[in-house]
Amino acid sequence: MASDVERDADRHESETKTELQTRRTDLQREVDELTRFAADYRAALENHVVRQRRHLDGTADKVYDGISSFADRVSVAPGAKLNKPED
Repeated sequence: MASDVERDADRHESETKTELQTRRTDLQREVDELTRFAADYRAALENHVVRQRRHLDGTADKVYDGISSFADRVSVAPGAKLNKPED
C-alpha cells in the first residue's frame, strides 16, 4: 500500500514536471514571438513616421528608393517592354 502511494506520487511528480517544462517552453516561445513582433512593429512605425514627416515638409517626392529611382529612368510605351534609357 505505501509503495503504491509512493509510486503514484513519483509518477504524479514526474508528469507535473513534464507539464511545467512544456508550459515554460511554450511561454518562452510566445515571449520570443512577441518580442520580435514588437521590434518589427516599432521599426514599421518609425518608418511610417519618417515618411509622414517627409510628406508634411514637402520632401517626400525627393526621396527615392532603388526601384523608384529606376522606374523614373525607364521609358515605357503602351504595350512595350521596359527599356532602360542610355545614360
